[in-house]
Amino acid sequence: MSEGPCILSRHEKARGRHLVLEEITWRNSRGENHLYESAGRAERRGSVAIIARLNSSGRYILVRQFRPTQGSWLLEFPAGLLDEGESAGEAALRELKEETGYTGRLARVLCPRPNSPGLSSEGTALAFVVVDEQADDNRNPQPQLEPGEEIEVLLLAPHEARRTVLEAREDGTALLCDTKVSCYFLGLGGSEGLFS
Repeated sequence: MSEGPCILSRHEKARGRHLVLEEITWRNSRGENHLYESAGRAERRGSVAIIARLNSSGRYILVRQFRPTQGSWLLEFPAGLLDEGESAGEAALRELKEETGYTGRLARVLCPRPNSPGLSSEGTALAFVVVDEQADDNRNPQPQLEPGEEIEVLLLAPHEARRTVLEAREDGTALLCDTKVSCYFLGLGGSEGLFS
């Protein structure tokens, strides 16, 4: 019986301020060696996406964020990188406050899953947060954005998210929908082609 695929070596080919490009040598199950390129974070590992639902309206806290890699605005869940020594749950509550101004209660955290496994080693944990929209802290939320961030907070039900994306296409705004948002809302029982 042949041995399964394995990594033989990893070599850093380039390093930027935020990213590292690696060359990976790996062996397939037929014993053939191959080269592969991968991108990763230069300093921090791990990220979290926050699925925050408002109690009692049932709307979701989403963000419209400009992503230079796409050259477009994206409809996304609030998200961010974990700080040193920080758990995914701690990062979720911190990032939710920073990006949207809202505070909430952590309900559940799912372990990190690959985002784009053909490109990057990064995984994203999913954190579910319940936000009491009647709480004093949430009556007039104020985001605390970092320099260079372009983020707008949107409070939307799934059908409103679909309409937001379609209206943006019609007016030429080019709002793309993040895969996590599309899949989550489809999983809630949305129609086929919700964000097609």
